[in-house]
Amino acid sequence: MQPPVTRHPSTVLSALAGRPTLPEWAADRLLRSRDHDVLRALAVNPGLPPEARLRLADHQDGHVRSGLLRSEDGRTAELYGRFAADPDPEVRIALARCSRAPARVLAGLAHDPDPRVRGTLAQWWTRAPEAVRRSLLTDADATVRAAACAVRHSRPPSPVPPADLHGALLADPPTRAGVVRHLTLSPGLATALAADTDSEVRAQLAAHPDLPVPLRDRLAEDPSALVRQEVLLRRDCPESLRTEIHAGLRACADALFDPGAADEQAERAVEAMLTLADLELRPVPWVLDAPALGVGSPYPCFRVTAAHSPYLTADQRARLLDDPVPHVRLAAAHGIDPDTAERLERGHPARDKVRGRPADGVDFPTTTLRRFATDPDPWIRRLAPRDPQLPAALLGDLAGDGHRVVRTAVAAHARLPVAALLALLADPESSVAGAAARSPSLPTDLMDTLLTAGGL
Repeated sequence: MQPPVTRHPSTVLSALAGRPTLPEWAADRLLRSRDHDVLRALAVNPGLPPEARLRLADHQDGHVRSGLLRSEDGRTAELYGRFAADPDPEVRIALARCSRAPARVLAGLAHDPDPRVRGTLAQWWTRAPEAVRRSLLTDADATVRAAACAVRHSRPPSPVPPADLHGALLADPPTRAGVVRHLTLSPGLATALAADTDSEVRAQLAAHPDLPVPLRDRLAEDPSALVRQEVLLRRDCPESLRTEIHAGLRACADALFDPGAADEQAERAVEAMLTLADLELRPVPWVLDAPALGVGSPYPCFRVTAAHSPYLTADQRARLLDDPVPHVRLAAAHGIDPDTAERLERGHPARDKVRGRPADGVDFPTTTLRRFATDPDPWIRRLAPRDPQLPAALLGDLAGDGHRVVRTAVAAHARLPVAALLALLADPESSVAGAAARSPSLPTDLMDTLLTAGGL
């Protein structure tokens, strides 16, 4: 066999380390690597042999040790206690994000000496016992309290703070915005919050379901784009007011391209532009119950949300599948037939670094996949390797394709000829070489040769 040559040895070794069926002998050799990317790939591999896992738990690099916490493997359980006492706070931060860690271990992190660990726990352990939530909400460190009573949490659902703490949280600047949505609004409190100097507080007030109409209309003219956006997203916002707010956001964002704009005007323009971008994809929960109100909306986020509604009719879905905005069509493209998937795939933007395309998860007939193999569109050709019996000649042609997404896709084929696999390992694109190293068709002797070539 011709010795494999790769231009990306680190990428190839990392890909080998991430193989789900990694032999124990290969894991043992990879553990000798001094490349932390390789060791990190080993650590996050759920198929890593138990002995190798224990050896990585003693590795001097905290990033390697914390990688073990990202694995779904149940054998990591014995390591949780050790990681809770790890001297590297980055390891304990990784543990605080781990949903599989025992509750007793996570509860101990609520008293960790590093506020970054406690803050991470507050953001990620959203189903913590009330005693733990209270401890974090009343923590001596403001960043921990802010994380515990945040507007958004890193893992749903966002916890509801105990009612007896509402007053203290409202009086505390770091937690004020996060508690607003949970408050019972009195006229006086609503008026006071509408005048708060923190735009995040006003934005949360603008989203409150019990906001009085006069204050809603007042906040629709707020100087902050974040606040005006929340009014626009309200169910009780008149369509004419939505149109007015959206036009104002566009006009404000246009100032970003004005060389004579003052600093404050430029800052507001950036905020408006980010807000407009958020209106492309942000979920609008009430639309799920009333998809008819979202399907015809001029704002993409309403239509995207409608596409996920369980009450969406076939006619409404068909309308969304013909939407001019690609990510709206993509949102509606679940459970579609192969012909519709092909049509949508052909019209979808070519963005190989963005996850999610219309043909994902669609079972195409074999005859269709064979036709795809010689299609002029590389994004269609990349679908052909889904055919498990694709002829060797077509596999070879796809392995020599001029587009990397096609070569990456064919690298995962179980029947890829060794000659084609060798060519892909030597590919100038690191992503293709890595895909070839992960290929299920990679022979054991070739894996051995790659490890040797990598100094292992």
